[in-house]
Amino acid sequence: MNTILIDFAGLFLDENGNWFHGEKEFTNERISKLFHENIVLNEAEKFVIKINQQEVPFNFADSALWVKELTVIPEKSILKLFLTNGQIVIADQQLKIQQSAEGFLYFYWQKKWKVKFNRITGNQLLNFCGEENGSFFFLIGELKIPIEMT
Repeated sequence: MNTILIDFAGLFLDENGNWFHGEKEFTNERISKLFHENIVLNEAEKFVIKINQQEVPFNFADSALWVKELTVIPEKSILKLFLTNGQIVIADQQLKIQQSAEGFLYFYWQKKWKVKFNRITGNQLLNFCGEENGSFFFLIGELKIPIEMT
């Protein structure tokens, strides 16, 4: 059996959610998807890619996790956020969404891990944007989620 050694030093996730090895961007969608789906927090609370029992550390520019899809059910006040690593976050009144100066929407998962919305999911959420007395929010049925500008 042949063993293939891969040097994972220099594995990097950029601010747009694209994977790089050194200066070279991964163009294989299957590999990118595999990496995104296998991001976990290890015991040291560092993000790693874990495939089988192998943990591979990586660097990231802004956020290791992204909202890749969302489900909105206004009549039931439900907002489900599907993260790139397979986690599902169900929004509640405690969720606070922030908007960066560059226009990206994000929130803090478990109050400490930054999760960004990609352009598609961010634009979908903007359909539920409202304003009252100079404050912006997302209104999904009875669920009101404030937007903080950063």
